[in-house]
Amino acid sequence: MRLAMLLSLALVVGCSSSGTVQSAPAPQTVRVGGGGGGAITMGMSASPTSSHATTLSAPMADVWRALPAAYESLNIPLSMIDSTTRLVGNSGFNARRRLGTIPLVRLIDCGTTQGGPSAETYDIRLSVTTQLTAGDGGTTISTTVDAQGKPVAFAGEYIRCSSTGVLESRIADAVKSRLPR
Repeated sequence: MRLAMLLSLALVVGCSSSGTVQSAPAPQTVRVGGGGGGAITMGMSASPTSSHATTLSAPMADVWRALPAAYESLNIPLSMIDSTTRLVGNSGFNARRRLGTIPLVRLIDCGTTQGGPSAETYDIRLSVTTQLTAGDGGTTISTTVDAQGKPVAFAGEYIRCSSTGVLESRIADAVKSRLPR
């Protein structure tokens, strides 16, 4: 019975949609199940890390000052601030079910199981970084979200999840709302 349940889970996860793919995904091997002979190994593909860019008609200095507060408003802890390259973010933090008040299922797609979206029940590891560049008439905010998740109930490796683009848009909106008028 347990083997049948694991096979069903493997089939559902392997066939689930993972969002928009910008280039050919890299295959991953995922081990599902505990130790011993009941483990299942399967090949999976997931979306590569993607970047979302928004250009604001504001000077870089103003956007740079607003960026840390935008991260704070979304409950993303900052672990890096590089004023030389204008890069801020966190290269690895854990989230479960929500990021602040936002359900993770709105931000990332880790596939779907029989019980619903996997992002609801997975342990999620997030990396969120934003870099600013000066452009014609404004500042471009480029945010990259890299997410990985693994089932809580099974021993296994992290699988790559894809961003829905919502978090990247929320960061840009939070910056925009903090700019001088």
